[in-house]
Amino acid sequence: LWSVVSCFWTFDELARLKDKYKSASDDEILSSADVLTAEVVQMCRFDASSLRLYIVKQYREELGSRGYFGNAIMFLGMDVPNSEAAPHLIRKAVVHSKSAAFVQWKHRQTFCGLELTGSHLMMNSWNRTVVLERIVFAGPAVHVNFAMKTYHDDVVERARTTPYAQILPHRCGLRLNLFVRRSVA
Repeated sequence: LWSVVSCFWTFDELARLKDKYKSASDDEILSSADVLTAEVVQMCRFDASSLRLYIVKQYREELGSRGYFGNAIMFLGMDVPNSEAAPHLIRKAVVHSKSAAFVQWKHRQTFCGLELTGSHLMMNSWNRTVVLERIVFAGPAVHVNFAMKTYHDDVVERARTTPYAQILPHRCGLRLNLFVRRSVA
């Protein structure tokens, strides 16, 4: 059985997480997605010293098409230690993937840039992809979320076997939906 666990972090809490994972020997600036991925790894309590992560990365900017509408994503598959060093390795991998040459290389390596082998966890950040202020009904949107049908389809139609997390924008911070087996939730 599967559950959706939804957590919320304010911008101040995200800043504290970045401080928590900051390395004294490194100048790199960790993103909110880097540190939230590390937190999800801790929440899932994986029984392994090393983990296979899939980071869903959109590549519109790398191809000079920021306004492109549609799926412009690839999976960055990476092995990271099950430790507080994980966000630093994630940041290095993401930084190295930010070029048109990398996107073109990746698409020659795997079907549409997607890796279809097993992983411990898949992370997908919609932060900075969806601009809340541009979604307007009676007023600007406060947050974005997915319907339960999305997760139901993952289990029934896609036969998901690994946890999946989505980072979603919120006016006051970030929401994380973690789709995990009930024994972890």
